[in-house]
Amino acid sequence: MDGQEAYEACITAWETVDRIVPHAHIPDGDWQAFSVARGMVRKASDGKHNGFIGLEGAGQIADMLERKVAEVAAVGEKKKIDLFEPKDAMSKKRVFVVHGSDDGAKSEIAHLLGKVGLEPIILHEQATGGRTIAEKLEKYSDVGFAVVIMTLDDHGGPGLAKAASFIGDKPRARQNVVLELGYFWGALGRDRVCALLKRGVEKPSDYDGVVYVAYEGNWKTELLRELHAAGMEFDATKA
Repeated sequence: MDGQEAYEACITAWETVDRIVPHAHIPDGDWQAFSVARGMVRKASDGKHNGFIGLEGAGQIADMLERKVAEVAAVGEKKKIDLFEPKDAMSKKRVFVVHGSDDGAKSEIAHLLGKVGLEPIILHEQATGGRTIAEKLEKYSDVGFAVVIMTLDDHGGPGLAKAASFIGDKPRARQNVVLELGYFWGALGRDRVCALLKRGVEKPSDYDGVVYVAYEGNWKTELLRELHAAGMEFDATKA
């Protein structure tokens, strides 16, 4: 491997690591080693041998980088595979319930989850411990599934830029409900989030990847089907 090939291999290794694993997951020492090696390989490829490295040394560094990036890539792939899996066995029994101001809907869904052997996690029922709402949400989001209840809590319509076509407000879920829908989509993955949509409530834009179940008719059967598909552990015969 000549100097130019070594340099190109080094750059490829760096870019692969950067793409697969966020910076926070790689020890600072590894990043420093990559940075130093890349500079040394660049000097070698430019013919600027400084007495510490030549073309042979550049090739060795590039080979080391290739091995290192393979190791980090393997870790990165495992992280991606495990990212949306419940963190422990108990997570397969816990379901976070996101709700608005409809206490009846919240209680009905929590009751169903409890009947089939799942543990509903309702944020305001958990100990605060001096945490902010955001910190509390993070602490209690170690669950295997999230049910997001979207009921008629707010109203909204187009902004001033679209005032000419404005024909009236539309019923919408509360802002915290929409926020937490996005939060759990990112934290758990789309297949572990189910939004129960009450008739007439407007769907948030750009959330077409989330499963929506109409909160009417056979919604219980459909919700349990989604829970089963996500690998949650419960007894549907008790519903």
